[in-house]
Amino acid sequence: MEYMEAQTEHRFTYQAYPTSGRERERYDYFTTKLTRENYLENIREISEAFLDHVGLILQVEDERSGRLLLPKLSLDLYVAEQFFMYAHEGIPRFLMRSENGILREMKNEELENLYFDHDIQTMVNYNLFFSAPEDVHADLRSFALDVVLNKFSARIKLDHGNMEGQERELSIAEVALLAGMKEKSVRNASQNDLKTETRGGMTVVSSRNALEWLRKRRNFVESRPLENEACMQAFREIADDFFG
Repeated sequence: MEYMEAQTEHRFTYQAYPTSGRERERYDYFTTKLTRENYLENIREISEAFLDHVGLILQVEDERSGRLLLPKLSLDLYVAEQFFMYAHEGIPRFLMRSENGILREMKNEELENLYFDHDIQTMVNYNLFFSAPEDVHADLRSFALDVVLNKFSARIKLDHGNMEGQERELSIAEVALLAGMKEKSVRNASQNDLKTETRGGMTVVSSRNALEWLRKRRNFVESRPLENEACMQAFREIADDFFG
């Protein structure tokens, strides 16, 4: 199984972009046909299937009885949905509260209890747990979760760059995720109406040019802008701490 290395220089590590074969087909499927329903269903299916295999990987023993026990693995789907809402729908749910069925930005005092760094690590660690050892459960990777995590980070970079009026660079793969298109299609577009640059042998798109191009794509949903300065500052800190 061949994977293209894709990492940030900071705390958040991108999930591997498969470059060929069946893995690429599955990744591309969720890139172009991602919905909340198939995303959550994929997490459930992979989690349940993984529990059938976990005994081959982990042995947790009760020393008193000598019995082997299986660990309990869980992911709060509320957290998983927050990532989906921002990655796919552009709604920064992690900085919002629901009041009478209407989403509003958090107030200053609510932001004091924001521990979104824990949610980020939980999502990444839960996903990475499926990826090793591959020889035991090569078919148990949640490609929907891969796509959402990568799309989440791509949108953070896009929004942070445009919020700050700075030129952040997105890869072609990241632009493809935000557009809901296959990477090959975006590479073809880069020869025509998508302005690209080359940095260290890699083709990149500035956040400004990416947003201009993405606004013309029917599957792209522009992010809901933050209005509360405290929320904007919290967003900046998340972007700086985890996504560089």
